[in-house]
Amino acid sequence: MKNKAFLSITEQLLMILFFALAAALALKGFSLAENLTRQRQIKEFSTFAVENTAETIKSCSGDFRYAAQQLSAEGDEDTLVLSFSPHGTKLPKNTTEENGFTVVAEKTKHENPYIGSAHISSIYQGTVIFELDVYWQEDFRQ
Repeated sequence: MKNKAFLSITEQLLMILFFALAAALALKGFSLAENLTRQRQIKEFSTFAVENTAETIKSCSGDFRYAAQQLSAEGDEDTLVLSFSPHGTKLPKNTTEENGFTVVAEKTKHENPYIGSAHISSIYQGTVIFELDVYWQEDFRQ
């Protein structure tokens, strides 16, 4: 009788150990999935922000000061800087948020004087996660 009780308790302990191990592995998997989702979400939001910045610069014919005004961004005649929260919400000028991303647009020189260009990139935790070059026709009417 003692032998049967010992085997039964051992079997139950092994089952508890097995299920605890399975639960630990499942939690690790869920944590990894959450991190991957967060990274994908930030890349998606930053891609949209870069494309929106590119379209605004093009619609302003490369006038970065006017584009900065339209986007409520920090900027001068050659650079624009926009800050976003991790959820893609635009932050007020001169503010940043932990785990947020930044969109930076810099005017570049094009070999054709009738074409203006800029390089726009999204930076998350010091790494460029999306970048785009944008071109527009310069207005040379006098």
